[in-house]
Amino acid sequence: LSEQAPQLRWPPRDYAVGPMDSLCVQLLRAGKAKAVSHSAPASHRISEDGDDPEVGEAREVFDVLVLRPLWVILSIGCELFCQ
Repeated sequence: LSEQAPQLRWPPRDYAVGPMDSLCVQLLRAGKAKAVSHSAPASHRISEDGDDPEVGEAREVFDVLVLRPLWVILSIGCELFCQ
């Protein structure tokens, strides 16, 4: 396994965050994604709480892809496994 940071294949350019594991934040930063405030436009919304009104608004009104932190971690793990 390489010691280089994984490059995100689905890469978010930017993402709004809710509470999440620090590993997820590290992986996103390693992929050059930038965190933005929850009120700023973002390509992805990453949050553990799918019932949060801001998450629902991002999904329904702004058509933003909403992901759980575990999805980010597992996706990068799968990408590394397939290399």
